[in-house]
Amino acid sequence: GDWEKENKAIRIKGEIKDEDNNSIINGIVSPANDTINLQIDTNGARIEFLNNMISSIVSDVNSRVYGDIAVRGKLSDINLYGALAARGSMRLRTTNVIYNMSGDTIRLTHNRIGFDNIHIRDNDGNSGIVNGAVSHNSLKNFTCHFNIDANNLLAYHSNSFGDDGFYGTAYITGNADFSSDDNGIRLR
Repeated sequence: GDWEKENKAIRIKGEIKDEDNNSIINGIVSPANDTINLQIDTNGARIEFLNNMISSIVSDVNSRVYGDIAVRGKLSDINLYGALAARGSMRLRTTNVIYNMSGDTIRLTHNRIGFDNIHIRDNDGNSGIVNGAVSHNSLKNFTCHFNIDANNLLAYHSNSFGDDGFYGTAYITGNADFSSDDNGIRLR
């Protein structure tokens, strides 16, 4: 980045290289004004960083995102804005099930990552439609609430007791609610 003396800001213009994709970043970070304003063209960026960022919810993230993101706000109150299409898969930790996404639009607004009519499939090819959101407070303290309209969708899969008092495989047809917050994870 380059220092812009008159704006007391760092001008950032660059690329994040990822295998065969380059995400483009352009914008400023101003410590003096306590602000950030970056535009990111994801160009199919890999999102495995979610394995660490929301590790209590998902694992085995193997996905790419397409679209534009704005990273804006005070440095202590950063938010994401934009629309992304996600293609790939991720495992929902509490159920141990891998779900595949085919590119429906995920909307990023102030303290919210919205999922409206997102089509998912399990590894058996069964489908569901997800509505809901991951909420956060300036990219901290993540919670989520999702409603899933399922058609014989794999809902739980475990081959051993592990930390649970049960194991097995379960499929659901109908509606299910999944939520997670400081009080734990609930599936209804």
